[in-house]
Amino acid sequence: QFQIGLCRMEQKRPADAAKALLAVAYTYDYPDWTAPAWYEAGRALAEEKKQDEAAKLWRRVVQEFPKSKWAPLAQQRLAELSPQARK
Repeated sequence: QFQIGLCRMEQKRPADAAKALLAVAYTYDYPDWTAPAWYEAGRALAEEKKQDEAAKLWRRVVQEFPKSKWAPLAQQRLAELSPQARK
């Protein structure tokens, strides 16, 4: 599912990418895959101009996986968002 999501992003199909990536986070109980799935799903949602939804996922990565390599990436994405979406 994760690889499918990344492929959909490469195909410029962010809506399909977000669905596949969120399936990883919500269906499988593998913490090592949850943080990257949420991060990449946030990236897909941002591509679709859904900044608020993307921010929620990135905040979740930062809060639930602060020691992962994905937390600083999510923090950086949050900093790049408009002030309105960061709330």
